[in-house]
Amino acid sequence: MWQVAGDLFVKNMDWPGADDLAARLARTIDPKLLNAEEDEDPALQAAQMQIQAMGQEMEQMYQMLQSVQQSMEARDLQIKEQANQIKAYDAETKRIAAVQAGMTPEQIQDIVLGTIAAAMDTGDLVPQQPQNLA
Repeated sequence: MWQVAGDLFVKNMDWPGADDLAARLARTIDPKLLNAEEDEDPALQAAQMQIQAMGQEMEQMYQMLQSVQQSMEARDLQIKEQANQIKAYDAETKRIAAVQAGMTPEQIQDIVLGTIAAAMDTGDLVPQQPQNLA
């Protein structure tokens, strides 16, 4: 017991120099034993746990923000791709309108059939099955 708490025994004695001797004895005791009381402070432990919880919440918020940013970037890419497709269809429509004046009906029919076939190949147009009315 003297090796663990000898400094406390001497410190509480009522004779001259007790505090000095207690300080010397405290230097000989294992530092882990001296700091054990400080480590067990419930307020300190509660604060450390709260700090850890806040750190985890911040990490979750960061992950959520990353996810939202990636979703927004993906959505922007989709919008740009759709805008490019619209421009391509518009250009094709203008081209057909420009050359239509000098075309025969058979040539126009070939272009329309080619456009429909291309739309079916890309999945933009799906043929419907004839319905039985019987």
